[in-house]
Amino acid sequence: ACGLIYGSAYPKLRKRMEELHPLLNTMMVEHGYGRVISRDALPLRVRELCVISVLAGQDVAPQLTSHIRGALKCGATPEEVEAVVRQTHMVWGNEAQEMADAVMDGCLRGSKAAL
Repeated sequence: ACGLIYGSAYPKLRKRMEELHPLLNTMMVEHGYGRVISRDALPLRVRELCVISVLAGQDVAPQLTSHIRGALKCGATPEEVEAVVRQTHMVWGNEAQEMADAVMDGCLRGSKAAL
């Protein structure tokens, strides 16, 4: 799942995690993506949309960017991504909404290039 979500950026991500700490790399792949994101109860597209809803309010633009792109790579439509992001203010507030909108707009403008 991690390779599918990150596409061509996957090797760079793995290298960066390994440089931070080898256990962080292992934890990310085996636990975060292997045991959580890869479960088969929901399609990966739906899981990525759920991840977007969580990241949208946490002031983590790089991660939000990666998962918006990942959702698109996993079959989510731009309209589905927008529907999730446009509700950020309801949980996270207006400041988070502004950040999430900016990230989403950047991703969707470049979505064909990102895929």
